[in-house]
Amino acid sequence: MNNKQTEKQIGQSFSNVTPDVYNDISARCPTRAAVKRQRSANWGWKLSTCALALVLVVAIVFGGVMLGTQGRQSAVAATVTLDVNPSVAIELSTDQVVLGVKALNKDGERILGDLDLTGSNLQTAVYAIVGSMTLGGYFSVDNSVLVSVDADQSLYQSLVDKVTSEITVILGSQNVQASVLSQWITQSESAKSIAQQYGISSGKAQLIAAILDASQNAYTAEQLAKLNVNELNLIIESLNLPQDVLSHNGNNASQSRYIGREEAINKALEAVAADLTLSSLSQTDVSRLQCKMDNDDGVMVYEVELVYNDWEYDVDINAITGAVVKLEKELQNYRPYDDATRTKLSEEDIRNLVRSMFDLPQNQWVQVSYDRDDGVYEVKVNPNQGKFYEIEFNVYGDVISFSEEEIEIMPGPVEDQWQGGAPGDQYSAVMNYVITQLENIYKQPIDRSKMIDFTYKLDDDYRSRNVWEVEFKYQVGNIMYEYECSVDIDTMEIIEQSRDIDD
Repeated sequence: MNNKQTEKQIGQSFSNVTPDVYNDISARCPTRAAVKRQRSANWGWKLSTCALALVLVVAIVFGGVMLGTQGRQSAVAATVTLDVNPSVAIELSTDQVVLGVKALNKDGERILGDLDLTGSNLQTAVYAIVGSMTLGGYFSVDNSVLVSVDADQSLYQSLVDKVTSEITVILGSQNVQASVLSQWITQSESAKSIAQQYGISSGKAQLIAAILDASQNAYTAEQLAKLNVNELNLIIESLNLPQDVLSHNGNNASQSRYIGREEAINKALEAVAADLTLSSLSQTDVSRLQCKMDNDDGVMVYEVELVYNDWEYDVDINAITGAVVKLEKELQNYRPYDDATRTKLSEEDIRNLVRSMFDLPQNQWVQVSYDRDDGVYEVKVNPNQGKFYEIEFNVYGDVISFSEEEIEIMPGPVEDQWQGGAPGDQYSAVMNYVITQLENIYKQPIDRSKMIDFTYKLDDDYRSRNVWEVEFKYQVGNIMYEYECSVDIDTMEIIEQSRDIDD
């Protein structure tokens, strides 16, 4: 967006609300107390705010905001970074004159265009930047902004207060109730590493580092780096970060693009009712009902937890589509027991039981291992229905925990070309092909029934190739080996492979 394009858009937007007289414009500007949020159903954003009109017209139309401050202080005393999805850094002199504005990502470049804000004051720069973000549609459904200040700590609060106030006014004039996160940049090594690795601002990197610490690394930096600030804000709301780490002003993060908490709970109750073969299930039928927003491998989900009778359920609902992403249940307070009247099952018995449960052919791969400490069989199976299951049985074949998760159907050649596996069963096909190749490489047979944790996932950016990343463990005597390999999806070539001893 260049100055002429921005000027044209602003001129069109304000044709009915910007008379030629400065005083008339000022008289029409709403007070902060009068700002209310009234989102239209079609999100048809119109820049009808007088404050934005006044500042952007002055800042952009009348000459690039050169306010006669050229030649003044050139040393950068503070840097204020605004992160939404666009990331923009404002460099300030000691008297808070703008020395320069830098785009920190492609979205930032898009909203800045060739705007020259050098010489303006901080408020004007914030108005111009946030106004351009608004024109770009970045607040059409989201409302979160991250303000990060890299300066002497004595300047931090005054700068944050000033920037937060301006953001609140400008978004409020567009019927957006802002949610502003703010933090003082501490230059931690972990944040520096994240910023450098993923090409994001130091402010967003520091926020991600705080989330990783507070969640005890329930996420990865790679997952979080792909999210915008509003999505990160939704995750933060369930973590309760201390105010000395991150401050929050205004409303909660917007959930306008999502189905909402109540709908997510209803979807979860429907899934549990179906699992229990009940006609319906209401909130009053269950106990310990909780729902929070989370991110699962880059997908925003509602995590719903509930207890029904003796079963504890965890259900993940896709926050946009309402689809069940994952369903887990576990029998509460289970303890192993001995029953002389019942027959204990072997691993092969359990494998056949699972095949019967899912109506699978006899050559369908089913991983079964026995946990002697807990006295349970742990089962993993992919019946080629776009789902992956992990189930625990006691020695008598009773289900004591159950996990059902949506999985991506991987692209690639026809599965029958992958040496074995039931027709259309990609999981078994990939496993059989990889194991056959590794047996040839290492000159050692691998008993498929004794493998542990066989997984594969798509990497669509591996040296410009599409590959499956495969991992599993296999024990030989007292030695546990950990295998890893990368398989080209199109050529079925093993690009890299390794076998290490797992300590």
